[in-house]
Amino acid sequence: MVRKAQEQQLVATYLGTPLESRHLQDEGLHRWGHEKARGHVRHVRVHIHTQYCIIKMAAQSGRTKPRSLSLVTFNANGLVRQIDLVREFLREHPVDVMLVQETFLKPSNRDPKAPNYHLIRNDRVPARGGTAIYYKRSLHCILLDPPALSKIEASMCRVSLTGHQPITLASVYLSPSKQILESDIRSLLSTGSAVILAGDLNSKHVRWNSRHTNRRGRELDRLTSLPSLNFDIIAPQAPTRFPVRNSNHIPDTLGIATLKDVTLQLRTIETLSELDSDHRPVLIQLGPQTDLLHPTRIVLDWRKLDIEL
Repeated sequence: MVRKAQEQQLVATYLGTPLESRHLQDEGLHRWGHEKARGHVRHVRVHIHTQYCIIKMAAQSGRTKPRSLSLVTFNANGLVRQIDLVREFLREHPVDVMLVQETFLKPSNRDPKAPNYHLIRNDRVPARGGTAIYYKRSLHCILLDPPALSKIEASMCRVSLTGHQPITLASVYLSPSKQILESDIRSLLSTGSAVILAGDLNSKHVRWNSRHTNRRGRELDRLTSLPSLNFDIIAPQAPTRFPVRNSNHIPDTLGIATLKDVTLQLRTIETLSELDSDHRPVLIQLGPQTDLLHPTRIVLDWRKLDIEL
């Protein structure tokens, strides 16, 4: 009886509530409990036996705050039709966050889920478009409502990191029939202290490796020079769009990211030849700044040197 009471007390202590409130009964009892840890509810199944106590927990072990951040931005040109490929991609490239544009999802569509990832989606009705974000279940991440925007579509979340302030992430899309507005960019960049906007703004500029500069690209480039906005644009060297329906079009760069007050070091930004779209996914990897080597300080003992001389 003493052993059993100890086991029951262990279970009650582990679940974080008094023994009396759990109503732990005789041997062989199976009970579902809930534990709140860091704001996240975890399911616990408890087996209580006379001689031993077994606690089985879900694989989810809480929310992590990584020091590095890996992202993929991808214009899917339709998400549902290739959800199996996206799931396989995330298994092979388990990035922290995947930012998706042109999902073509409607409210009537069920969530195209991926194992080990949460989904945020913002559908565009009635026309095509739409944005989404997949983020790892293990991340300390919260959903954000996009600000009021005139032209740009966006899905947003905020990720907590170790050694860096939280970063607001936005999957952004701008239709080629619309112009980029300073008010939209300003609103998006005002959603956090550190912000990354990644996606397809249909904004081309030779400065970020496009073949030529269009009107939207020229305007976006102008905005980078405004001290009140203070953001940078990064893009891969290789093209991100390979048109398959129009042979007159040549591969070009449309997948870009804008960074505001992100002090992580850019480790990688590259185009990946995967998935099924005329746009290629772009991998972005960010990590802590490398520690600078401390200069060697040489101190001469002039008195000792004088004696030896």
